[in-house]
Amino acid sequence: MKKHIFFNSLFAKLLLSFLLVIIVLTVMNGSVLQIFKHQTKQRILQYNAVNLQTTVTQYERNWQEAVKTLVGDLLSNPTAVQLYREQKFDYYSAHKLYRSISEMVLLQQESYLENLIVIYSKHMMAVEIGGVKDARDMFAHHMIHQQYDYPSWEKYAGATHFFDILPAANFDSKRGDQLIKADKSLVPMLVKNHLYPQMYGIAFFDTQKMLNHYQTSINDRLMIVDGNGEIIFSNFDMSTELFAELLKADDYLEDGDRYFFHQKGEFSGLTYVHVVPSAWLSSEMKQINLFIAGMIFLSLLIGLTISFWFSRRFHQPVKSIVEALKSREALQLKDSGIMEFSLIGNRVLQIQQDLQSQQSRLASHAFANKARRIHDDFSALQDMQLIDEPFHILLFEIEYRQEFAEQIAQDEAKPIYYIREFIACQFDTWGERHLTFQVESNQVVSLIFATEDKQDYYEKLEGLKHIFDLDRDAYLITIVLGKQYRYFSEVSYAYERIRQIAAMRQLGLGTQILRDEEQQWQEIPYTFQQDQELHVFLQSGDITGIRKWTYKMIAYLERHQANARHYRDFSFSLVQRVNRSMLAQGLELEALYGVEEQLSECYEQNDYLHFFSRWLDSLQSICEKRKDDFDPILQEVFHYIQENYAAELTLERMAERLKLSSGYLSVYFKRKSGMNFLEYLNQVRIEKAKELLQLTELKVQEIGERVGYTSSNSFFRMFKKWTGLTPGDYRRQMHEQADGSRENS
Repeated sequence: MKKHIFFNSLFAKLLLSFLLVIIVLTVMNGSVLQIFKHQTKQRILQYNAVNLQTTVTQYERNWQEAVKTLVGDLLSNPTAVQLYREQKFDYYSAHKLYRSISEMVLLQQESYLENLIVIYSKHMMAVEIGGVKDARDMFAHHMIHQQYDYPSWEKYAGATHFFDILPAANFDSKRGDQLIKADKSLVPMLVKNHLYPQMYGIAFFDTQKMLNHYQTSINDRLMIVDGNGEIIFSNFDMSTELFAELLKADDYLEDGDRYFFHQKGEFSGLTYVHVVPSAWLSSEMKQINLFIAGMIFLSLLIGLTISFWFSRRFHQPVKSIVEALKSREALQLKDSGIMEFSLIGNRVLQIQQDLQSQQSRLASHAFANKARRIHDDFSALQDMQLIDEPFHILLFEIEYRQEFAEQIAQDEAKPIYYIREFIACQFDTWGERHLTFQVESNQVVSLIFATEDKQDYYEKLEGLKHIFDLDRDAYLITIVLGKQYRYFSEVSYAYERIRQIAAMRQLGLGTQILRDEEQQWQEIPYTFQQDQELHVFLQSGDITGIRKWTYKMIAYLERHQANARHYRDFSFSLVQRVNRSMLAQGLELEALYGVEEQLSECYEQNDYLHFFSRWLDSLQSICEKRKDDFDPILQEVFHYIQENYAAELTLERMAERLKLSSGYLSVYFKRKSGMNFLEYLNQVRIEKAKELLQLTELKVQEIGERVGYTSSNSFFRMFKKWTGLTPGDYRRQMHEQADGSRENS
């Protein structure tokens, strides 16, 4: 028992509340720190990726400068070209080229160029920094490597289109019969000038110097691979399978205890791979983990200490007040150092006495003032002892059937009054504390107080539904049960919320019960293509097309699970649009007026289908009657324009064809068709242009010419005037909608 009392005490609840807040804040801080940890890791990885990018940039700049130097300055050198053109090898010119090569290598020290060789294939001679040599002898004694003998270089030169960077190698040399091993690795670059196919240059770069200067990472691990997967340079091992998997990754790939980064050079097409051991990254993250753990522990320790101290300090004076109230004696508070508690102790008894005499009146007055935001008649509140407590809100929205509405036209207030009283009696029978009142001429709202379980109300409302359905021929009722709200100040929001849900009523007769389960109003997405189809049918007066379009759209609404509001809005919009279009074409539609009243009696999908069937039948009969009376002059104009819209048509030429004056034809055409001659001509041309834009890949200018516009500006201006879009935007929009339709299907 004592344990139960302790947990119900203010001290325990305060302490537990503080602990809960501490736990929540600790979890939040831990989450934030974990996010910080993750972001730090990503930034470290990003740092390595940026370092690799810097390395790639420097390597690529070096390759680009080397190619420019070899082709622009060396292979196009007058001396080199003259030597190439000589039928017999000129040693004097070769000596001049040798000096140029020596100067060039000396000037290219920053690019780490070690040697530069120009090969003349037809002479089989080579000029390099060391002098003029027989090409076969040079690669057999001075630049020795089994992969790069003289026939191999000739083969490489024959396959190179412009330049090629070849795998690095150690080039040995011979002194007599003694083989001298090379102490450095060189990357060869073979460059050709296509104007002189039997002359090519080979530049050799020091791989280690380039790596030391260009690599800007925490280590010197670097691999360079060409487009065929052949390794140009590497100082670490990597399997072919792992390299293929790395190329599929966006930025980096984690494999075991290593992170691999890669980037492709824009100029050379080489792929650069850098590796970072995860041990280095782990050491960086270890410090972050220690920081996170320390912060969480420190925040927990401080939070627990302050919570216990503050809870105890707050609990002591409250405990004294409670004990004094239990004993019905004057409060004798110990000095807590808190001024507010001292004031409470001196005034609480007087407040209790005042509240006992005024509680009912004050509570009712406050309740009425809050509720008055949605209705002014709250006299029923004056007799209720209500406080600000949790409540559910129910909405009953009534829609009268047409025949019943005509019967009650003289006294519309009676039915809603009886319905409101019936609902109130039902809640009284169920023993619920409630407030039921009329908000609008067709709405009744009930507030149910101190409710915890809504499932019980669903069952009770199902009983009400059966009773209301007995009068379904007179009216339809939509019942909306809102979720629980804690404060009465939320009543305005609650009322607006259930009004929105009531608009989501589905098609069908009878009472419907809707629940506030975070439902949201969803608009039905109509496409631009659907609108254009209807526009074409309206402009051409094609009632059969309008009929097919209407039935297709009703099926479209059904697929999108449209509610009654969607069906009604669609139907009213279609009727108004068709009426406006037909009136603009000079049709007399008096027989079709009043269809809005017929639509108000559509409650199911079949009702809408029957309505549109009757309405479109009437519309077709009117159009057919007009066709029977159609003027042959107007028919000839329509037919001629449809057949010759691409020609240079004018009102004067049309009048001359019909043996009429242009002024008379202009007035006659306007009066009979509802539009002037030029408007109809432009309408036909734009519709034809839309078809070509959607169905062909012709250029916009060519389409404009095909439909009769000699000026591109005139075509653009007229197309945008009629459609609101430029021809290019219209074509793009049609293609996007077609792609979207294919994806949805």
